[in-house]
Amino acid sequence: MSARPLHVLQVAHGYPPEAAAGAELYTQRLAHALAARGHRVTVLARSPPLADEPDFTLREDAEGAVRVLRMTQRLGHRRHRESYREPRAEAVFRAVLRADRPDVVHFQHLLHWSSGLVELARASGLPTVLHAHDLWALCARVQMLRPDGQRCERNMGSGCFACLKGRGLAHVERLARLDRWPGSRALAAAGLALTGARGRRRAAEYRDVRARERAVPAAFRAADVVLCPSAALRERLLTLGLDPRRVLRSDLGLPPVAPGERRRPVGPARRFGYVGSLAPHKGVHVLLAAFRGLAERGATLELCGPFDPERDPYHAALAEAAGAGVRFRGAFEARDRGAVYGGLDALVVPSLWFENAPLVVREAFQARLPVIVSDLGGLVEAVRDGVDGLRVPPGDAAALQRAMLRLLDEPTLAAELAAAAPAVTTCAEDAAATERLYRELLAAPSADGPRHTDLPARPYWIPTPRRARAGAESSPTLEEVRA
Repeated sequence: MSARPLHVLQVAHGYPPEAAAGAELYTQRLAHALAARGHRVTVLARSPPLADEPDFTLREDAEGAVRVLRMTQRLGHRRHRESYREPRAEAVFRAVLRADRPDVVHFQHLLHWSSGLVELARASGLPTVLHAHDLWALCARVQMLRPDGQRCERNMGSGCFACLKGRGLAHVERLARLDRWPGSRALAAAGLALTGARGRRRAAEYRDVRARERAVPAAFRAADVVLCPSAALRERLLTLGLDPRRVLRSDLGLPPVAPGERRRPVGPARRFGYVGSLAPHKGVHVLLAAFRGLAERGATLELCGPFDPERDPYHAALAEAAGAGVRFRGAFEARDRGAVYGGLDALVVPSLWFENAPLVVREAFQARLPVIVSDLGGLVEAVRDGVDGLRVPPGDAAALQRAMLRLLDEPTLAAELAAAAPAVTTCAEDAAATERLYRELLAAPSADGPRHTDLPARPYWIPTPRRARAGAESSPTLEEVRA
């Protein structure tokens, strides 16, 4: 538990400015918050190429006090296996470990890297923390959404093969049921191989899909600690056989909002907004359908996120579906975050997938905005229906419109919901708690298995201000667990 500065290596699947979704932004914020505490922080992130730069080469730059190593990876996978187990990415990681000799490795994501990285760090005797930002551990498509938009409640085994191929989606459930029979995998692979060279290729693809079910969960089991921003995701990860004592609930820290950027809605909400990527699984098309007719009531809808209808067919469809009162604002800089939220009366998060813990919801709470969210995944625990926001069935445009009309028609509702917004963990608080976790892992004895095997048989949570709100269920603090 020495107070000496630590060398922290964070591994991410992307990093700003090339990638700026929730997990990438969190990685950046945590890196700088740890650096502000006096630690040496290196970020190792996958990056698209610059010109003809070869794959699996590194380039280095500095972002203030944070050192950033970017590994070029074009994602031109020759087979499915390379999407989760890539020896060339492992070689890059091994070289960085040898050259940098970090004290601890914090994996923000293994996507675009390799599930073997955790074992490599462990073999080097390094403590490992693995952050779960989404459902990649259970689903190769990440969102557990099939190409036809249907949600999967669990990993579908052999059914995942049809989903990844994008064909035969009507047979996903039937293929999954085949897995109950002994030898079904071998029979399925043999059946695919009977049709010649094409069949043999498909059989190899099928084996890659099934092998992923072992390789990716094994990486999560190998980590000393897995951090989950939501209890909903934690419960799903535990179905993979992870030790519940080492799968911890931990809020994602946010930078503070400047006092001048805070606002409190007065009167009915008329300026609705969406913030994030404009992607099908985010349900933006559902929001456009729900907004139809609301412009006649004086409402507006701001869609804030990268928008390129010339290249993205989904964006083109959104542009065609947008009616009066809808404005596509495009992407915005992080420094403009407060101004964006300050121009809204309510935020809408109409996701169709099992969201983990979207930063936009907590950013809205920071700005004292009411939120309307889908009644799904981590959004259920993030928003208390009728207290600090409203929840509606996912994909139900009529129900979403009724919720928006409530904020239009009930003059005091928006202000009442906004006033009940919970406290939000700051980056500084998150970094302090994360540093404490790093030091505990460094102080724990190293063994063949992950550290902290002596923790009590119950989860513990990194303390956050959110639990102090009225009516929130209390979770044990680190000190209470030790006692």
